[in-house]
Amino acid sequence: MIKLRAMGLGDVGQVIALLGAFRDEVPRYRLFLTLRHLFAPLQALSMALPPTWQFTPAIFTAASNGRVLAVLGLSKDPDWTTRWKIDQLLLAPDVSTYDVASQLAHYALNRYGAEGVQTFIALTHPRYEQALALLKACGFRPLAQQWTYHHASPGQCERPAIFIAGLREATCADAKGLKTLSDQTLPVEKRLYMERSARAFSRSFAHATLDTLRGRFFKRWVVADAARDLLLGSVSVASADLQTYDISWMVSSGWPEGDAELLEFALHHVSEQTRKATVRVTAYSFQKERLAMLQAKGFERGEETQLLVRDFWTPLQDKPRRGASPILLFSRKTSTACGSPLSDATQQ
Repeated sequence: MIKLRAMGLGDVGQVIALLGAFRDEVPRYRLFLTLRHLFAPLQALSMALPPTWQFTPAIFTAASNGRVLAVLGLSKDPDWTTRWKIDQLLLAPDVSTYDVASQLAHYALNRYGAEGVQTFIALTHPRYEQALALLKACGFRPLAQQWTYHHASPGQCERPAIFIAGLREATCADAKGLKTLSDQTLPVEKRLYMERSARAFSRSFAHATLDTLRGRFFKRWVVADAARDLLLGSVSVASADLQTYDISWMVSSGWPEGDAELLEFALHHVSEQTRKATVRVTAYSFQKERLAMLQAKGFERGEETQLLVRDFWTPLQDKPRRGASPILLFSRKTSTACGSPLSDATQQ
């Protein structure tokens, strides 16, 4: 008999071994690997709380006769507490049937869906056809394709400084404006699954200090239209090792030339940091113009992933209307349930 359950203390060693077998294909579960045997009790405490308040990822296992056959990892999206993502869904290499993983996924998703999680997202490589088939069998549907573009040593080319009117460094006060700008750049049908909260764009002094101590680099700029009190665009540059820089930017539809200008500004800033940097940019299939521009500027398309989503709809129960007067029948009194003196006179 196969048991589907949250990871217990006795499963930790086997889960670590299974993660090690797929170490090149799964995200780093730093918290789990650091705490190891302390993680299971912390997870049990976390899962006793509603999903909104849970503070650790959730790891589920499918086990038979004390052997872990499959592992599923779920984590809360930092932007929305009602949106969770599948970090990994692993099957032991010698297990030939995918029914085990399917049942484990259904078990975990139904459990969290019943507790208020409305949306689940997953990322997988399109070349993993079996993984795609498994997720689709669990109710997931494709939302968008995601590509990572690389440019090796863009700083070796001379890039003149670019002047952009209204450009300044972002502050915490720009968080709401950045959230609005982010919503505007997403297609309406994808906004529910990809929108970000204002909290994601707010960086405190503590965050900046921690990045400095860890040797990380991060800067974000915004292009503000003071006359209309709105943001036309934003660009950020981040690096964890000062060798590979990630560039991300957003542009309002009212500023069509902003895509090229913000990218050039970011590339110039990276070239000022180092001449031997590798630049990475993430783009989606619905960003047609951006994809064409990246290829025209010498970026090479790299890793491709498929973004899939699943909605978990909770049926609403009809509630009685408040303030509605019940129908009461009294002798010698009129009501909607019996004839009135007016209707009796009309009949005569």
